Amino acid sequence: LREIRALQEKVRRSERLASLGRLAAGVAHEIRNPLSSIKGFAQYFVKRFSGQPEEQGYASVMVREVDRLNRVITDLLDFAGPREPHREPHSLEAVAEQVLKLLAPDLEARKVAVVKDYEPGLPAVSVDRDRISQVFINILLNALESMETGGEIHLNLRRCGPPPAVEISVADTGAGIPEGDLEKVFEPFFSRKKKGTGLGLAIVHQIVESHRGDIRVESQPGKGTTFRIRLPLEGNGN
Repeated sequence: LREIRALQEKVRRSERLASLGRLAAGVAHEIRNPLSSIKGFAQYFVKRFSGQPEEQGYASVMVREVDRLNRVITDLLDFAGPREPHREPHSLEAVAEQVLKLLAPDLEARKVAVVKDYEPGLPAVSVDRDRISQVFINILLNALESMETGGEIHLNLRRCGPPPAVEISVADTGAGIPEGDLEKVFEPFFSRKKKGTGLGLAIVHQIVESHRGDIRVESQPGKGTTFRIRLPLEGNGN
């Protein structure tokens, strides 16, 4: 019964996200054009007020804020415009290692250690490398930002099933998520971070589903959060 309820909730969530995606796409396109005009005028005023520090400062703030809004719009369009992944066999271990190199400065700055546990001999998985890299980045950044004074991230890769799959597990020692918020974490615009757009985990959910995979979250306040992603091995020759 638990599995049936989980599947029903998954279908409801997918339908809800699809409707929100269509709405988001329309809103994003309508906003992007006037934003371009506003940025053009703001850049003009930056030059126009050369030698007038206060006025030039105001104009510079306008440019930065428009850039920030453009990043939100880009995230919206990524969420709203799901595309069929370009799937090829890839080593998830290699993808994870590349992402960890990219995030190394952030991990060091936050004094967060990564504990890795990769099952030996894992088969290649048919994935879109760029989009699965984005999944790793978003989940790891989410873990990183939950720990303000250092901590650990446990990154595990292992076989699981049936049906045959590879599971990615990312567990942090951060603040955790209240029980009432767990069902909302994949909803667009839901964020417990002061500067978050609330689209990172919604995009992760979308990418995992486009790979016919599954993502679940477990958490307790004060005891950290674990994300588990299963990517199927069917069609990989394994």
